[in-house]
Amino acid sequence: DIYLYLTNHQPGNAEYQAKLALCYYKSKDPAKAAEHYEKSLALDSTQPNRYYNLGISLEASGKIQEAELALAKALELEPSNEKYKQAFTRLNK
Repeated sequence: DIYLYLTNHQPGNAEYQAKLALCYYKSKDPAKAAEHYEKSLALDSTQPNRYYNLGISLEASGKIQEAELALAKALELEPSNEKYKQAFTRLNK
């Protein structure tokens, strides 16, 4: 509820959008999580962890091709991250 309030009052805050997305993901609503990760990335596209989280949210929503693109972007920004590599490899099997 707090992050809903904050994103409604400060929709341009990328951190709030990402935190709300995480809440949706943990509440088993990956589609809403993906929506808010996309909003967060539209505001600040420099955070590889948000691309990773978008990717796993899209994967959980059954959007595999879109998930691959998000994970590829996370790897582009942080190529040495093993977690990102493993997730990308898992989707490409």
